[in-house]
Amino acid sequence: MAISSIHFASGHAGYFSHNSREAHTNNAIFSDEENYCSATNSEAFELFKKELSLRTEAYENRTGQKLQKNTQTHISAIFNFNKDTTPEQAHKVAEYLENLLDTKVVQLAMHRDEGHIIEDDNQDMHDALKHLKVDNAIKNYHGHIELLGLDSQGHSIRKKLDKPMLREIQTE
Repeated sequence: MAISSIHFASGHAGYFSHNSREAHTNNAIFSDEENYCSATNSEAFELFKKELSLRTEAYENRTGQKLQKNTQTHISAIFNFNKDTTPEQAHKVAEYLENLLDTKVVQLAMHRDEGHIIEDDNQDMHDALKHLKVDNAIKNYHGHIELLGLDSQGHSIRKKLDKPMLREIQTE
């Protein structure tokens, strides 16, 4: 079983098409298992634009000023999972983040097609990863949860993601 982890990073528009596999992915080298994605690129982008508009308006009404140019409006949560993790289980993680952070999840993806080939000279380095090994390759089971960077009141999600909050999320 893999050790669970989640990592938050700044999101970009290209992530929606990467997650739905509407864009080419160089390290997608496996085809023996199916990926999962909750929304196409256009569906995710439309939901993102709609929610961003609402949250920007909430910010402007609350503060009386325009949204700052450097505000992080899209956050991507990348998490690892095991071979037998289901989309329903991943949706529970997405719902947990959505409720905890008072934000909106616009896309959830689970990738089972990425990884890398084990080179002969680093074979022993991969011995601890036997549960991820397929022939002479290592699978990278991971998912992406694309979130709005603002909560329903227009507050920055990034400011909520301090060390105590990250510890709580990691524990859950």
